[in-house]
Parts: sequence; structure tokens; C-alpha cells
Amino acid sequence: MKKIITVCFLLLFVANKLLAKEYYVAKNGSAKNEGTKELPFLTLQQARDAIRLAKKNDDNPEKIMVWIREGVYSFEETLKLNDHDSGEPNAPIIYQAYPNERVRFIGGKYLPVSSVQ
Repeated sequence: MKKIITVCFLLLFVANKLLAKEYYVAKNGSAKNEGTKELPFLTLQQARDAIRLAKKNDDNPEKIMVWIREGVYSFEETLKLNDHDSGEPNAPIIYQAYPNERVRFIGGKYLPVSSVQ
């Protein structure tokens, strides 16, 4: 049974990749990168902005996947999304952790215990 589930997951993963425009975000990314698997963005804001630009320039929207690679992502400001960032029923925009990788978001700054008065 576990093998069947694994095969189904892999088929869905491959099908998703074939039918979707993809962007990647990674801790080793850069603001200068294109958002590809080989040259990922550094932030979710960059992915959001690239998607907005692509949607503005494209009359034929498609499903868009933003794959977030493993790591801890700290936000110094709120990631602001609006109704245009959600896509369309036939062309959703999905932000998702890369398969089998752990992603964490932290919405604040870490302060060591000794610095808290």
C-alpha cells in the first residue's frame, strides 16, 4: 500500500511539473536570480512580484507553483498578498514546500534570553 501511495505522489508531482509554470525560493537564492530551480529567488516577495509581472504580460494564465526549498525564513515585514495573487480557478497560484523538505516561517526577530529585560 505504501508503494502505491508513493507512486501516486510521484505521478502527481510529475504531472504538476508538466502543467505549471514554476518559481523557486531558497535560502541560497539571490535578488538577482530568475527564480528557476538552478537560480532561485531569495524571498517570497520576489516570487510574488515575478508572478504579478508574468500575469500582467500574459493573456493565457496557467497554474503557477512556487516551490519553497528547505530552511527557516524570517520575515522583517509582512508578506502582503491581495486578491490578484490568488490566481484563477483554472490557473491557481500555489506556494508549497518542496517535496520532502522542511520549511519554517518566522514572523519576528529572535532575541537571546540574555537581551530580554
